[in-house]
Amino acid sequence: MVQRPRVSHQKKIKHVKACKISVFPESPHDHSTTFQPSHQPTTNTLSILSRLTIMTETVIIPAVAMSSNTREKSRPLPAELLYIQYSHAHEKQYLPSIRALISKDLSEPYSIYVYRYFLYQWGDLCLMALSPNSSPVSPKLIGVVISKLEPHTSPSHSSPTTLRGYIAMLAVSSSYRNHGIATTLVRKAIDAMVERGADEVVLETEETNIPAMKLYERLGFLRSKKLHRYYLNGNSAYRLVLHLKNVGEMMEAKELQQGGGML
Repeated sequence: MVQRPRVSHQKKIKHVKACKISVFPESPHDHSTTFQPSHQPTTNTLSILSRLTIMTETVIIPAVAMSSNTREKSRPLPAELLYIQYSHAHEKQYLPSIRALISKDLSEPYSIYVYRYFLYQWGDLCLMALSPNSSPVSPKLIGVVISKLEPHTSPSHSSPTTLRGYIAMLAVSSSYRNHGIATTLVRKAIDAMVERGADEVVLETEETNIPAMKLYERLGFLRSKKLHRYYLNGNSAYRLVLHLKNVGEMMEAKELQQGGGML
């Protein structure tokens, strides 16, 4: 299950999109339709890292990798599935597997620096699903979700600054789909963001990626905007948002910030 990213080989990357999933800003040629108020990198590594550091949402990576073209028969779900948070200690053992799983359905693989951008800063927001049946010492990776959490301010500054979670990549091995693994991974990622005070969670997914759309909408995500011709293949995308706090709570928080916390 993987969502196709919007990126172009040896060209600037735009906003990261969600499901097998998102990392650079939207193309000036993109046209969007708002419903409610509300990334493959270049070959130049230094340029990529610079853009990723400066821009809040600079890379385009779909959040859920759910390929409707894959018809491989699902394997029985392991009796005991492990869900663990990624840490730097896992890099040697699991980073190659994470890259392979996410890149499996992509025509052009992401640079390792794109993964490290997320995993080094928000490793606790990366959850892995492992099958202990494969090996007690080195369980096989069968699913992963990669996210980030940063302050977000609207361009017009008309709304309060929020702590915005972003689901950048989500992938489940085609042999283990239809067992609720992707749903569990996303829920755990959202729970981790909530623990860190997130106000909302956003992502983008291709409008033709029906499985991903259904997954996120079941979890409470709403379509906030349509991004016309968002992907290089000409397909459009939807920006989805999950509001974790109501507007009143966010406005109250902003007033407290402006007033130095005095009531």
